[in-house]
Amino acid sequence: MAFDAVELQLEHTAEGRFRHLARSAPFAILVVDEESQCTFANERWTAVTGRSVAQSVGDGWRDAFSPDVLEDLGRRWAAAAGNSLCMEAEFELGRPDGTRAWVHGSATRVQRPDGSPDGVLIALIDVTDRREAVDELRR
Repeated sequence: MAFDAVELQLEHTAEGRFRHLARSAPFAILVVDEESQCTFANERWTAVTGRSVAQSVGDGWRDAFSPDVLEDLGRRWAAAAGNSLCMEAEFELGRPDGTRAWVHGSATRVQRPDGSPDGVLIALIDVTDRREAVDELRR
């Protein structure tokens, strides 16, 4: 019951509004703090990655990415940090059930009202069907 009361109070705040919108979004959303710890993931994240929100909090979100993809995205993010603090990439995710998903990912730095960094918002769109259709046409 206490959790429900907190959720109800959050709905009346800007953060509550964000959480409501993020839960309704047709794409996966993940928010990580400045220490790269997941502080929010929506239900679409679960559908795309095959990992529950509970499995993704803290540094569990990293398990959705292969080490090579994480390394590549880290390099791209470092390069973007000197520019717009926004990055896009298409890459493959491995799911716990052994299936693979292709996603188009966007990441952008989130800032507090005073301009200081407040983490990163990551959005993933599942493009597996499109990718497979293109691959089929090429064959």
